Amino acid sequence: MQQTITAGELRKVIGGSLHAHQARVRACLQWLELHRIPAMPVYTGGIPRFRRDGALELRRNPEQAGLADIVACLPPRGTLLLIEVKTGAARRSKVQREAGERFGNAGAISLLVRDVAELERLARDTGVA
Repeated sequence: MQQTITAGELRKVIGGSLHAHQARVRACLQWLELHRIPAMPVYTGGIPRFRRDGALELRRNPEQAGLADIVACLPPRGTLLLIEVKTGAARRSKVQREAGERFGNAGAISLLVRDVAELERLARDTGVA
């Protein structure tokens, strides 16, 4: 028996404003590319899978919990830049804050941005670009 899920059902499972988040991630990646900062998106969200009983569940990789949405490398010394993108009034989770602190203590720069204008301002204020 083939299992199907409608787009509406999938949105209920995923929650939040996925499209708005993806658009902001793409915009940030374009900004980084324009400034010649190598970067790549990191997808840490759940992967929808069907259980044997037919129910849908999201499984996440616990090894990637808290990892930022974008990982970049700042020239000329290769400093790690982690960018967490949020929409609306969303905040970092405890595990995201802890991951940012852990990498920050090792010399990485961790930013939380809601749009490209904020990325540009934070980059200027921290000397990233």
